[in-house]
Amino acid sequence: MRGFLYRAFRNTYGFVGATTFVLLVAGFTHMDVVFKSLWGLFFIMSGNVAFCYVREKSPSLWDCILCHVAYNGVIAVNILWVVLKSVNR
Repeated sequence: MRGFLYRAFRNTYGFVGATTFVLLVAGFTHMDVVFKSLWGLFFIMSGNVAFCYVREKSPSLWDCILCHVAYNGVIAVNILWVVLKSVNR
């Protein structure tokens, strides 16, 4: 969704405008994370800015998709590590 929205708004509003719109949409779709903590807000915002930058520099949507998969993988491993660490106490 991000890649398509970004490209659709990029031509009219530029990088900053399109990225801001994508941040608003991502914030809405990730409300559970955004409202839980400032760290959640920070990671959602910084990740989306990075993904928009990758989309800006790459002609292919696949680069952005792969970055998102890698990001989700890192988050999943961290969550799993925290859960396993708390279970073993």
